[in-house]
Amino acid sequence: MPTIHTKEQYCYARELMERAAYQAAITAFSRFLESEKGENTACCIEACLCRADCYAALQKPEAAIQSVFQSFQYAAPTAAACFRIGQYFQEQQKLETADIWKKLADFCGELPQNKKEK
Repeated sequence: MPTIHTKEQYCYARELMERAAYQAAITAFSRFLESEKGENTACCIEACLCRADCYAALQKPEAAIQSVFQSFQYAAPTAAACFRIGQYFQEQQKLETADIWKKLADFCGELPQNKKEK
């Protein structure tokens, strides 16, 4: 397989995710994160969160939450990451913990409109 540059790897992974090829997208996001080495912080955080969404789509909540936590290696928690953690704990019926993470999401900043409504 020919070498893919890191930005192309990221775009390829996003395309796979949009086409619901979740397992392939997970592999592509992981390759991107391994090759990027934190050079582009925003893309690394987004790759972790997208990979988490892919794991969630495949009904693998533990892998999803680990991918969200990996985003903390690149920068302070984002609202999107905290919101996903809150959702995870809500699904686990740990409502107090979920509430804390969702409040932290509000503190961290603005969430995309479609995330607020869930």
